[in-house]
Order: sequence, then C-alpha cells, then structure tokens
Amino acid sequence: GRGSMITKAQTSAQSTEKNIEPKKEPLQFESASVELKQPALTVPKEESREVKPSLTVPKGRGFMVTKLIKPVSKPGEDITLKPPVQLPVPARPQSTELHQEVEKITSKLTSVEVVDEILVKPVEKKSDSGSMDRTSGSIGTGYRSIATVSSKPAEELRVEEMQRGSPVRKIGQIGKPEKFSTNYVRLKCKNKGVYQYVVHYDPPCDSQFNRIKILYQLDNLIGRVRLFDGFTLFLPILLPERVIHESVERNGIQYKVRIQLTKILPPENVPPVIFNIIFKNIMKELKMTRIGQHYFSPSRQVDVAKQGLQVWPGYTTAIHDYEDGLYLVIDVAHKVLRTQTCWQIMQDLRSKYSDNIDQFKQEVFNALCGTVVLTKYNNRTYKIDDILWEDSPKTEFKYHTGQSISYIDYYKKHYDIEIRDKNQPLLFHRPKSKDKKQGTKVEVVCLVPELCYVTGLTEAMRSDFNLQKDMAAFTRLSPDKRYEQLENLVDEIKRNDVAYQHLLNWGLELDSSLNLIDSRVLPPENIIFKNKSIETDGRCDWTRAACNEPCLSTVNINDWICVYPQNKQSVVANFFRIATDCGARFGVRLDSPIVVPLANDKPDTYYNELKKILKQNIQMVVVVFPMLSEARYQRVKRLCCIESPVPSQCIQFKTINKPDEKLRSIAQKIVLQMNVKLGGEIWRTSMPMKRVMICGIDVYHKTEKRYNSIAGFVSSLNEDQTRWYSRVCFQMVGQELADSLKMAFAQAIKKYREVNDFLPDKIFIFRDGVSDGQIPIVSEHEVEQLKSVFTDDYKPQLSVIIVQKRISTRIFAEDHRSGRIVNPAPGAIIDYNITSRHLYDFFLVSQHVGQGTVTPHP
Repeated sequence: GRGSMITKAQTSAQSTEKNIEPKKEPLQFESASVELKQPALTVPKEESREVKPSLTVPKGRGFMVTKLIKPVSKPGEDITLKPPVQLPVPARPQSTELHQEVEKITSKLTSVEVVDEILVKPVEKKSDSGSMDRTSGSIGTGYRSIATVSSKPAEELRVEEMQRGSPVRKIGQIGKPEKFSTNYVRLKCKNKGVYQYVVHYDPPCDSQFNRIKILYQLDNLIGRVRLFDGFTLFLPILLPERVIHESVERNGIQYKVRIQLTKILPPENVPPVIFNIIFKNIMKELKMTRIGQHYFSPSRQVDVAKQGLQVWPGYTTAIHDYEDGLYLVIDVAHKVLRTQTCWQIMQDLRSKYSDNIDQFKQEVFNALCGTVVLTKYNNRTYKIDDILWEDSPKTEFKYHTGQSISYIDYYKKHYDIEIRDKNQPLLFHRPKSKDKKQGTKVEVVCLVPELCYVTGLTEAMRSDFNLQKDMAAFTRLSPDKRYEQLENLVDEIKRNDVAYQHLLNWGLELDSSLNLIDSRVLPPENIIFKNKSIETDGRCDWTRAACNEPCLSTVNINDWICVYPQNKQSVVANFFRIATDCGARFGVRLDSPIVVPLANDKPDTYYNELKKILKQNIQMVVVVFPMLSEARYQRVKRLCCIESPVPSQCIQFKTINKPDEKLRSIAQKIVLQMNVKLGGEIWRTSMPMKRVMICGIDVYHKTEKRYNSIAGFVSSLNEDQTRWYSRVCFQMVGQELADSLKMAFAQAIKKYREVNDFLPDKIFIFRDGVSDGQIPIVSEHEVEQLKSVFTDDYKPQLSVIIVQKRISTRIFAEDHRSGRIVNPAPGAIIDYNITSRHLYDFFLVSQHVGQGTVTPHP
C-alpha cells in the first residue's frame, strides 16, 4: 500500500530505539540470506535529509524504480543487523488445547510490543468461522508491525514511542506562488494513540457473541468507548495495569478474563478500521445511510422524473496519515437509482417477447445479470448473478432458528412488506470469491424482483445526450458549490454534539475549515509549429493555432476510400470539398477518394463492401455511419485493424450534417486526425533532454462479457516525441498487470534503434490504472520484466511513474477579482502537506475544465 517503500532498511533504522534494553532471555534470530548493512540503515540528521533527484529518480505516486538517497553515516553505527524472528501467532481459542498453546506463548511476553513500520511476512491464523486471517508476526494483531522488546513500564514506553519524526520533504521551486484549498480536513489526536489489548478466556469460549458480552460486563474497568472483535480490544485510554485479571459469570459459567496490553499505536499507525467505525457512527447520527463505501441521504433524494431516475446525494470519507499528519478526506458523491424495479423490467420484456418464452428468459438474463440492485428496506446493494426461474416468493428457506419460512412471510414479519406477485422468479446473489477462498461461511442471497431497484446507467442511457444533461444539473457540481457542500458537512459534524462526541471519545479533534496550502503553478509550455512557436493561454488551449498553422510534417493522401450510405451522398460530398480546402492550409493534399455508396446500413453490408475493395496500396479508409451502432463499428474496426490492417477514420453522419461555417471547424480536426494516423506531425514541445524514450502502459477491462483484458503499450520513436510505436498484450480476465510486457518493451527499444541508429539513454514509463495497494506488485512484477530486457552492455536510466485518476482529492483556487471559488489553472501542483510520508509523489492539474470540478492527477 501507500506505506510500502523500496528501501525497507531505512524505515527499520528510523524505528530502532537505541535506549531499548534487550531482555535477559534474548530472542532467537533466524538466519537471513541477505544481511542489512549499516550504510543502508543510516538515519541522516534532520538538516542532511535533503534528496537531490537525478534522472534515475522517477517522480510521482508510483515510487521510483531507483531511489538514489545518499546515506549519511553516523559515528558508532558500523554494525550489522539481521531481521528478527517472527513470533508465532496463535489462533483464536477454539479448544482447550489451542487455548493452552496461546497461554504458553503469551506468558513469555514480559513487555509491551510497540508498532514500528517494518514490513514483516504475514502469518495465517484461523478465526472462529474457519477463515484464514493474515496477521503479522506478533501476538494479537492483524497489522503490519514487529515487536520492539523493552523492559520499561507501559507508561514510559507510551511517552517515548509517541515521538514522531518529521518526513523528508521534497518541494519544488519552479512556478508562481499560489494558495489552494483542498478537500482535506486536519484531525488532531490529543491522546496521541490507541492502546491495543488481547483478551483471553478460561475456560475457552468459542462463541464470538459470548466473548463480546463477557467483556462488556467490565464496563467499569475498560469504559464504554472501546472496539472489540472477540479477541483484540482497542481502547483510547491506558488501563492501570499491563495485565489485568478479572472474573465474570455468564450463562452459569465462571470465566477468568485476562486483558493484556500488546501494542501502543501512534495515530499514524492506528488501523483504518477504527477510523471507519468512528465515522460510520458519526454519519449514522447525521441520518446518512451507508451504501458500499459511501454515505448517502435518502431524505434529500432528487427525482429526475422525466428520465425515471433518482439521485441520492452523499459523501465519501476516508482518514489517512499524510506528510503533515492525519487528515479527513471528504468529497461529494451521488448514487443514481432507477425508479423502475427489476419486476417492472421483467414485465416490459414479457410483453415484448410473449410468444417466445426462451427468448424472454434470455433477455431478462441479459438485462439483469451483472447489474447492481438496491433493496430499500435495508439499503443494501447486491450484484445479480443469476435468475432462479424455478423458485418464487412462496419458496421456503431455513431461518436461523432452524424453522422453515417462505419469502412472503419473512418480508411481512420483518419489514411489514406485502409481496404482490406471488409467482415471480427470484434473483440470485453469489458470495464473493474472496470470501470463499478464505473459508468464510457465506450464505447465498435470494431477492424478490419487485423489491429491487437497479442502480447505475445502461450504455444506452450513457449515450443519451438529454439524459446526461439532466443528470449533470445535479451531479456535475461547480467548484464553489462543491466547496460549499464540503464545508456544510464539516459544520454539520461540529454542530451535532452527539456525532462530534464520537471523535472526542477517541481523543480526536476536527478542524473547522478545509485545508489551505501555499503551493505554485508551473509556467506554460510553448507549442512549436512548422513556422512559429506560440505560448499557450491560461486554459492550455491552442486549438485555434492548430487549425491555422501549417503542420510540422504532413502526408499526402492519394489512395483512400470513402464508404457511406447512398442516401447521404450530397452531405458527404460537401464535407470532402471543405476538408480538401482545410487540408491545403495545413499542407495536406487530399486527392479524390474511391467512393463506395451503400444500398443499406447493415453491419454486413459495410464489412462485405469494404473487404471487396481493400488492396495493398490503400492509405486510409473513411467510413460514414448514419448513427452510432456498436455492431457496425466493431465489424469495420475488426476488418481495418486485424483482418486487413489499414488506418481508418469513422464519422457519424450527424457530425458532418452541419452548416458550412460549423462544418469547416469539424473538417479541420478530422483532417488533422487523418494526417496523424498516417504518420504526420502537427506540433511539438521543446524537450529538455536528448536520447529519451517515453512509454505509456494501461490495461482495459471488460469483464462483464468475460472478455480478456488488454494491456496497451506505446513508446516514442523520435526526440521530439511526435512519432509512436504501439503494441497490445492480451491478459486473463480481471488481471491488472501486463505479464507479457517484456516482449513489447524489447520490441519498442528495437524499433527506437531502427529509427534513430542509437539506443535511448533514458527511459520514462508512465503507468496508468494502479491503486496504492498494487504499487509494490508493479515494482516487483512489471518493473522486473522491464529491467530483464537490459543487458550488461546496455543499461539505460529507467524511471517508472504511476499516474492515478480514480482519486477523491479536489483542489480549489480563489478568483482574485470576484472572490469566488474556481478551478485552479492548468499546471497547479501540490508536492507537500497532503502527500505521502514515504513516497515521492505530487498532485498535478494537467488540464482546463470548463464544467464541474477538476480532478488532479497524482
């Protein structure tokens, strides 16, 4: 995740306390194949922690492939350390024998474990349900940590270990100073940490429910502010003793309860689940409903009656540890629901396919399977996996009491809901595969269609311009409106005494305003055309210049084909007349095309006519569609990209069916696209380095139809970065990493040498679509494939930058003239304060947004 670092040894050095004395009975150390030499463990002084980035140090949230940090030696640190052995992790007590094993191990612990940020190998232990939990090598924890042994009392350790070192900051200097607001709100922790305890029972108690009830009888000891899962206890206070023994009676059995302090967690190491539970309680007090990972307000729903949709406004919340401490990240979210139930969708399809029951069932399957539905009686979402045609609400199932009950009676008894259609089939939801793999007992879920509302939009809805326009009025918020809603949430939390008390109980205080940062805006780049160079405006828009200036290089289009419906001939002819005039201005000569008028617009007609006429010397195929059709588009693109590869340009008829004034602007852009597809160059920027190759990698998923994912790879071929080589790599379904990346990268380097007669000295790779948790996997898997291409004779400098787009970070600027909240200018950058404590990352606003709020790219 975000805390993963390339140089783990540096983190180890930062967390090693010199004044901690070893126990009399020292821990045994496992033999390690690699010893961590002290130069890698050196902790530089505060004033010597400056890192000067070089060409081998990539920047960005995707950490650097090579991170050159010059070690600064300290006197007396010429020692060699080996990683300590992991303490065995006991399973939660399920039997007397297992309980004795737990007692045997924990009895050897004479001091408190304090969390450090060292990565340890996870160990598996079974929970009560039989699932395998991943834990670290220490007693009573499921978090990445390692024990620090000390003979000091717990109170002394607490004071000592809560000291937090400052992060190494890497702040750029270039750019105009500017103030930005963000959607981050600072959280201050008065208690300076959370205390983690492990709870043991004698005799062993297998029931998690009973273990919780037994412990909660000790309210006078542990207080009413606590989090307990039946084994691990988290408290905001330090109990009087490190180990506490109590006796509690439940169900006629006398239990001996032992509560033992195992860890003292600084704020930055508190498990995220604790913060999530705190804010779950806060949002509940604010009458918000949790759906998935977000919170929504059904009472403030907005009806888009004309489109048959509902919009639930809400928020996303997350707490993370950043460079300047703990922050609450909040953003506005919306849940789109259809007012139509699954039962109503079935009825519409039934009337349409009443004469063919098999086709009706297939259409219902296509319409509902794979969709996510919401059941309003409990505000939960489910993904539909199948339709149970043989079952109905009259079907009985076993209740948790062991008795059988029908779905009709169940909903009437628990929700006072009367099911109208007693013969409708049931919707089937399978448990998640990760739950099955972990061995968790997960019950399948059957749902009644008339109680299920479909969420999200269909592809047809997404293509509906009017629907999108109506939706944007509620979901696409301007910067000032989004900023106002975020401030309203903070004020609402602060004003609600009961909600805010949940924070105070854990020693947390929330700032009253959004975070304000002093940052900067990078200067604009110059765009170089054939005859002149221009400076971009504040919106980074050079469209007018691109349409008026000659291109850097052009390709004359002599042999090309135009395919179009016969009844659209006059409009198509007018378009090519204007396109020819525009091409002459750019330096692109368009000869008359080979025209292929079609009798109809069927996909097979397009395919067959094109296949007849395609030949070796055809440069370009232009295809005019009467309207958007996935079937037509796929047939044409498959022919032009796979079966008979040739550059193609697809155009919708409505795009070119415009008056001449508007059509000229459209024709200019289409001609420029055709020029680039044939190898022409429109414009370039001034590159600060020579012999550089830039690569891009992304993965596209389409798992709803069980297609293979496809990894796209592109690389530059010239020093101006205007010509590109591309490859595709087919992946297994749902796989994010490009396993066949090595071959594509090797071919890219080979192609670069063919074009330039030399190899690149520096290679930059931009990787898209990687989450924080996948960063270590990319480093260990993808980057290793890339590096394996290099030889002893050829080792260029390599930088890998991960670009993330699915983030909730928002940046706001203030208009100096009007005082309104607006989007920041392109080039706005934030590289401290809300960035990671461990990674070399930054946020960059890379584009101008005319509608809505801009999303920066980390």
